Amino acid sequence: MVNALEALAVLGYASTICGVWPRSARCGGLCRNGSEAYCQPCVSPVWDSALACLAMQETGGASALAASTRVLEWLEPLQLLESDGDWRARRPGLAGGGWAFQFSNGYYPDLDDTAVVAWAMHQADDAERYAHSVNRALDWLTGMQSGNGGFALVRRRQHGVLLNEIPFADHGALLDPPTSDVTARVVTVLARVGRHQDNGRSRGRSRIYAQSRKRTARGSAGGTNYIYGTWSVLTALCAGGRQLPMTPQVRRAVGWLTVCQMRMAAGREQRQLQRPAPVASRTNGEHAPQRAWRLLALIASRRGRSLTAPGAYLWTQARAVRW
Repeated sequence: MVNALEALAVLGYASTICGVWPRSARCGGLCRNGSEAYCQPCVSPVWDSALACLAMQETGGASALAASTRVLEWLEPLQLLESDGDWRARRPGLAGGGWAFQFSNGYYPDLDDTAVVAWAMHQADDAERYAHSVNRALDWLTGMQSGNGGFALVRRRQHGVLLNEIPFADHGALLDPPTSDVTARVVTVLARVGRHQDNGRSRGRSRIYAQSRKRTARGSAGGTNYIYGTWSVLTALCAGGRQLPMTPQVRRAVGWLTVCQMRMAAGREQRQLQRPAPVASRTNGEHAPQRAWRLLALIASRRGRSLTAPGAYLWTQARAVRW
């Protein structure tokens, strides 16, 4: 929208309705707070609600579980079963079953949201109620697997990387390639549900390994948070109750997370878009969510069990998460 507005201004249309409308729409995404402002392109109610549902299910207790049930009741009718989305261009015969990131976006249901919602529905107390929705979601997810074994955000893998050389090609990520974090999320839900017909899991695991053979940290679809991507992968590799395979790649990832713990105090990761791991490891601190992701990754790797006092370790880490 910004590029279109600039082009219209250059052509002399800035003061016409053609220029006023996109300027108004762009300003509508600004969030102002006193002397500060930032741009929020869209909201994420499905994603946020599904993650909160998982947290409440883990917490347990009558009130938390009742709230998680209300979340699932709100999410259930938002499943895009009949939408004519953009993904049908490559998979015209695949039945719909995904969820979108926003309140409503029939053109672009995404695999990450779909995996998390299906995950929450599968581990609900009344899981049988959501069995049909979960099966439709997993059918759609496996049908969207890319040829190299990975999973992208909203499309199957696309070729034609020369398009990324366009100057306004969204930071060189125009084609939505498969990423570690989305692949990990899909692998996790497939392992947790454990349907016999899902043969995409092993290919997804191969994709995770192949993408990280020469890397310590794994990035995410946004390309800015390596702790998040590394946590996603380690969680996926031990999904379904399996022991995490202590391969050289996993050992390097756990070692990198430990170094992050020693070097970080407070702040946040240095935002480096799609940079190699050595650059990503030079950070200036971490926020509470990043500390939580790192702790979850260490728990998945069973690192805490090798400590002399794992209970004290976890308690110390919990105190550090200042919500």
